[in-house]
Amino acid sequence: MEMAERALIERLWFPVARSEDVPHDRPTAGRILDTDLVIFRMPSGPVVADDQCPHRGAALSMGSLVGGELECAYHGWRFRGEDGRCTHVPSLPGGVPPRTSLGVHRVAVRYGFIWGCLGEPVVDVPTVRPLDHGSWQIAYGLPHDLRCGYRQLTENFRDTSHFPFVHRGSMGPNVQREVPRYEVDRDGWTLQWTIPTDLGGTAFGGNRDLSANQTLTYNTVVPAVAFVHTTFPDGGQRITLQIVTPIAADGERCRQFWAVAVDPIAAGHSGAALKDHFEYERRIFEEDWPIIESQKPREAPLDAGQQAHTRADHFSLVYRKTYIELMSLKSGR
Repeated sequence: MEMAERALIERLWFPVARSEDVPHDRPTAGRILDTDLVIFRMPSGPVVADDQCPHRGAALSMGSLVGGELECAYHGWRFRGEDGRCTHVPSLPGGVPPRTSLGVHRVAVRYGFIWGCLGEPVVDVPTVRPLDHGSWQIAYGLPHDLRCGYRQLTENFRDTSHFPFVHRGSMGPNVQREVPRYEVDRDGWTLQWTIPTDLGGTAFGGNRDLSANQTLTYNTVVPAVAFVHTTFPDGGQRITLQIVTPIAADGERCRQFWAVAVDPIAAGHSGAALKDHFEYERRIFEEDWPIIESQKPREAPLDAGQQAHTRADHFSLVYRKTYIELMSLKSGR
């Protein structure tokens, strides 16, 4: 990973954990760019800090929460969440602590995820606008680590031309192969485009209201938040959300966070409750993984001339150009 891209990533927001994975009684581990993080809850809200005790370097995510503070599992040093300041050292007379602190990072909670930012944010926490309105049932998938670049995985999410091949198992054999011409609209750092798609009608037990003609509105909040807002013929809606966190400093390993949301109409079909939509999307993600990890290079090249493209790849070209612009914004060029 080039230094310019790393400098950008350090100033972007990424999920470090699902909210449900951070209980009130113990810490949880996370990572951005090979920076190990500990996530824990205080009365004022969650905290994201460096997962390394300043005493002897033990992982604080192995510790516990005692009296509203984070306690190291190695020697029992305690740290408060507000500023990471050490408050207690059991081995000292009176427990008087040295003047040392954890590195505490910016934190936000949105859409069922805890987000962290390693530096001064260059953009706001991303917004998934449809989830801010209406009534949704939401289910969260297990985070999954992949041996690929986080932009590579983000680009794959919007690619409909691979559906008939990679997703024959989940979608069936009759998925529309030709990708209609589409245009990508931009609003700030959000890219959006709509594609009518025929998925062949074989998924969901052949329920054509859910598995045949539908409208896919793709959204990408550059660089790593992608969601497809599916509108079914009867007016039902589904949102499939993917957010990718770069966890390796070389840019070749990432962590996929994902969720599925359905409105009451989509959830009301026979055999198509939230759990059925969730299982359908889980299969799709799992079909993607071996293909994505086989790609070379592991990260999508920002120089578009290094790969071949067709009109179906229009989004990729816009996305890469927008990402380069975001790096330029960070550097002030």
